[in-house]
Amino acid sequence: MKPSRLTPKAHPDNPYSTMPPRSKPMNRRPPTEPAARKKFRKGVWLCQCCGKRFDRSDEGGQSLECHEMASGGSRTAALEHPECLLMLCGVDLKRGLLGCHKVVQDWPLDKQLALKKWSDPERYDRLLVLKVKRVASTFVTEEEVDARVEELKRHGVGPWLNQ
Repeated sequence: MKPSRLTPKAHPDNPYSTMPPRSKPMNRRPPTEPAARKKFRKGVWLCQCCGKRFDRSDEGGQSLECHEMASGGSRTAALEHPECLLMLCGVDLKRGLLGCHKVVQDWPLDKQLALKKWSDPERYDRLLVLKVKRVASTFVTEEEVDARVEELKRHGVGPWLNQ
């Protein structure tokens, strides 16, 4: 019997298989972390929200995570600017801790900018963050950020607790 084009061919490694051979895996390189984000991550050793210090050699448990204030479609651009980044403690499954990252990511932008201004004033730039997010420069005003800074101080949020 002559095989038709509808008859499946046997796999070369297994003559009894009717499955077509697998294609070769794509030659993918792992994504590289932008230099600005990498430098920022290595330079910050404490959570910019609660002030908890982290030892880089500590294995397991809670860790520091990098949060991009300009996320979504502008995330790639945000990774190039340390002004758009916050270092926050992550979830600790061993102790059942939620971590600041899970909380701060749901905050409005003016509150995130206030945390950046209070915890990292040398890398604070409201206008750059708004430009990266592609929103008007009046989307969040400096007065709104200052009001949020005072609110954070009243509620005891920020790295000054551990100083």
